[in-house]
Amino acid sequence: MISDWFICNINPKVASWGTAEELSIIVRQQKPVFIIMDSPNGKKDTPLWVLSMVSHKYIYNTIDDVINAVKAIDDGIIKLTSDKWRLLKTPLR
Repeated sequence: MISDWFICNINPKVASWGTAEELSIIVRQQKPVFIIMDSPNGKKDTPLWVLSMVSHKYIYNTIDDVINAVKAIDDGIIKLTSDKWRLLKTPLR
């Protein structure tokens, strides 16, 4: 996949093996991932298979939480580091 980052919406009550495959590819490529847990309890309902691949700090309760995080990155409030993520933009590699 050609992208600098990835937004993933997961409903823990629905088996979505394509989503699991895409998420595993993104994690192996070390790209930033923002996961929305589409559940009444939000990230509290995160399946263990997701937690085995990404830190809880990349899991959000709502799309608004993800949008706020992306805006904070764009505004420089949250810094991207190349020790965790491999980015396409040369100065950030």
